[in-house]
Amino acid sequence: MNLHGKDVQVGHGINSAGFLQTAVLALWNVQTYQEIWGTFGKAVDKVRSAIIQNSKKEKVRLSITSLQAALRQRKHDMKKYAAKRTCKGTCAQKCIYCTKRDEHVRMETMIRESMQAIEGLL
Repeated sequence: MNLHGKDVQVGHGINSAGFLQTAVLALWNVQTYQEIWGTFGKAVDKVRSAIIQNSKKEKVRLSITSLQAALRQRKHDMKKYAAKRTCKGTCAQKCIYCTKRDEHVRMETMIRESMQAIEGLL
């Protein structure tokens, strides 16, 4: 994805914490990061449109590869949170680390759904 003619990356559309900046969300015409993902998210819509417009399937395959990389990164992030937990993931209060784990798991599920939906379009 491009923002002002350059690939979106840390320092250009992605902040130092790894979050998309508002300008990138605007490119996708979404308000939140979560709207991009899932079986009916913007990512799948974009790929579906590209296929309908007879775009090259290599780009679709590249998007699948990128999603696989995002899932690997998410797994890595989840391991970092797990290492910081003092409750070992069993707290009843839902500490910040358990809450973050739950958010990562939810987003991982949505990204995986997007990837499967895109694979189904090929």
